[in-house]
Amino acid sequence: MLCTYRGPGTEWVDDAAVDRRFLGAASGGKPDEVSGLLRPGHRIERVPPFAVALLKGSLWQGNGGRGIVHRSPGVGEGLRVLVALDAGWAD
Repeated sequence: MLCTYRGPGTEWVDDAAVDRRFLGAASGGKPDEVSGLLRPGHRIERVPPFAVALLKGSLWQGNGGRGIVHRSPGVGEGLRVLVALDAGWAD
């Protein structure tokens, strides 16, 4: 769960709009827009401040390899206050 209380909200991209081979370190330090991560015609969405976003990651039960791709807005967009809570699974 993510909720932004100050500043711009979290950005996310539909699963079909990304090439997961370029996530994280595989981007070679290049910005998402030039690394190959974002496919042509992609659309970056943004969760508005104070909205609660429930995001399923790849560790969510039954969701392996299909977690939502999200990121923080650019540093130049100002100070942010973000609350993040992760689910815990009992075995």
